[in-house]
Amino acid sequence: MSMGIRHFALGILLLISTISTSTYALTLEEQWSDTSFSYKDSDALITDKNCQGHPRFYYGCTDGLQALLNTIPGNDLHIARRTAIIFHKPYVTLVRDLGEVILVKINYDKMLEGLPVEKAIQKEREFNTFMDREMIRSRIFKFAALYSEIKKMVPQQLEKAAAAAVLNAYNSNVIGPRNYYVPNKVRRPAPPAPPSTPPEEIPEDKKVIRLGVGTFKNTKGFLVSNVVYKSGAYNSDIRPLDIITHFNNQPASNMSSGEFADHVRGTVNTAYVLTVLRDNQVLYKNVKLVPFENLNVHSREIEKNLYIKVGGFSRNTCVDFKAALLKYPQAEAIIVDVRGNGGGLVGEMSCMLSPFIGQGASTMEFMDPITFTLNRVLPAPKPEFLDNRPVIVLTNQSSASASEAFSGAIQDYGIGFTVGLRTFGKGSAQRDIIDSRFKNTTLVKTVARYNLPSGRSPQLVGIKPDFEAYLNFQPMVQERYALYESDTHRFPLPKGADYGYNKNPHMKQVKDCLAVKGRAIERFKKEGDYQLQVARDVASCAALYGR
Repeated sequence: MSMGIRHFALGILLLISTISTSTYALTLEEQWSDTSFSYKDSDALITDKNCQGHPRFYYGCTDGLQALLNTIPGNDLHIARRTAIIFHKPYVTLVRDLGEVILVKINYDKMLEGLPVEKAIQKEREFNTFMDREMIRSRIFKFAALYSEIKKMVPQQLEKAAAAAVLNAYNSNVIGPRNYYVPNKVRRPAPPAPPSTPPEEIPEDKKVIRLGVGTFKNTKGFLVSNVVYKSGAYNSDIRPLDIITHFNNQPASNMSSGEFADHVRGTVNTAYVLTVLRDNQVLYKNVKLVPFENLNVHSREIEKNLYIKVGGFSRNTCVDFKAALLKYPQAEAIIVDVRGNGGGLVGEMSCMLSPFIGQGASTMEFMDPITFTLNRVLPAPKPEFLDNRPVIVLTNQSSASASEAFSGAIQDYGIGFTVGLRTFGKGSAQRDIIDSRFKNTTLVKTVARYNLPSGRSPQLVGIKPDFEAYLNFQPMVQERYALYESDTHRFPLPKGADYGYNKNPHMKQVKDCLAVKGRAIERFKKEGDYQLQVARDVASCAALYGR
């Protein structure tokens, strides 16, 4: 996958991860059907003259062409340069040559054949870097000709989706990342109309039940990002970072996200077999679907610690979070798990901090994304109660945006500690804007880079954990080769100050305590999830010293 493809695909992943979807996914055609996009909106962008300017325009055009290709069902063509093809001749087959910009079909299986996973990942990255370096060396000609050729390959009914895809890919380079159009039926789905007659109650054995995982599509199938507690996936020992490669012996790599979701849902006790790739081992998981409480916030007591999983920052997240705090007053420390949490409403995040920092304390500073001057400060609202217990935040590479603001504030105020891995590094804020040029569409626009209370920003650098721990004691390849904000955009917002550190006065005592009382490794051998085991040790030690 070239860098252009990688950037565009990841941009879509990040977009989808923040959207609430209906039970059954809409097709690409259905998503954009009532919008007003057409090729006249993208024709003005992909011209030979326009694409030969600043690298932002060049990459806007190359990514725009790739986005256009990606709307073609079953597409396996990619945008590349002739020089890259000649250099990597054993691994690449030339499909069509229209001048300096060419379409290629890359045989990754042959390119990476026989290599250990670590070497294969490095080889792919070297290849991507080489292609990008070669692509920027000389000006590109005949963009318009290639654009016209690709348009002929796109089914007519997908014109609106294709034109929007070109605009989004182009704008992510020229205007800046995280500026994109979304159809309203996806961004803000209309509530269902009230039925004319009371609906019949669905019997329990007829209700549709989901597997209970969050997933991202990759070349092998679907990468698991999180698992819902007590779901069918949880009971079958499916874990974050597993790759689901087959459903009942059917390759998952051939399924769209919607098709995969349709396959793995069913009624109570629906059973099937999932083939899972875990750190180069093939495992077969017998799954039986069971009802589960699909809460955005769920909590339980682990020994003397309160564990709260926060899946996202949406409406009522703070209410549910505070209810969990009050439910377990006997717990000595609080573990807040924001692994895989891509962010959400910053007001909910600020509200969640209020019991720990009090009314009026700063939770975020919003800076102008161009001048980086201070626009406004987001203070914590008045809490109904105060909680003085130490807070341990679990983070990983997929903890982004509001999750980073929450964990960073815990460090800045010295309330507790962070455990896990460096967070994603998204220190920007977006706002929905109505663009009158396109009906039934929302423009998601970057309006600020945000700082933490100390003045530092997680943009590009993320939040570094106070106690680093991988999901496995011996980390898997997927963990060590994670992608961050700096990897997913060519022209991201620049990073801010990175001078913050944990203000907790008991850091040394907690570290000394862990060296003597830590039991994470032995618990990991029985229960798995090394990050959680470390967090439990940190919480127990922190409780000895308080805040």
